[in-house]
Amino acid sequence: MTEIQRLICFLESGKRKEISLAEYVLLQKRGKKWSERRYRQLLAELSRSQAISPNYTTQNGQVVRMLKLRTA
Repeated sequence: MTEIQRLICFLESGKRKEISLAEYVLLQKRGKKWSERRYRQLLAELSRSQAISPNYTTQNGQVVRMLKLRTA
């Protein structure tokens, strides 16, 4: 299963449409084995994916990457 598939399953299982990248990584670190390699792989897959659209917003003066699931 690719990192994008894991992210989509996570979003669908929690009935979410979007999550910040930082929050997703934090939850993955807390629950499972997470490594820098998986993080880099996720970023690479996000750049090629049509299923997840990244949006950038500011929260508390910091730029946050929001990952939004595109639905058909």
